Amino acid sequence: MLSGQHQRGPGRDEIQRPGNAGANTAADHITALESALDQRPAAVRAEMVLVRTDGAGFSHAFTEHLTAQGL
Repeated sequence: MLSGQHQRGPGRDEIQRPGNAGANTAADHITALESALDQRPAAVRAEMVLVRTDGAGFSHAFTEHLTAQGL
C-alpha cells in the first residue's frame, strides 16, 4: 500500500503486506492513512483533507474511521 501527498514535497509512505493479505483489510488502510496524516507539517494539519482509495479500500470499518476522524 502506498500513500502520498499532493504538492507537499516528500511524503510518501509504504506498507508491505504479505501476498495473501486480504484486499479489504481495514486495519491496513487505517494504518496507511494515519501514517500519511502524521507526515503532514504541523502548519497544515488543520487544513481539509481529501482521502481517496480504490475499491479495495472500501469497507465499513474504514469508512467509519474516516467519519470518526472528521475526514
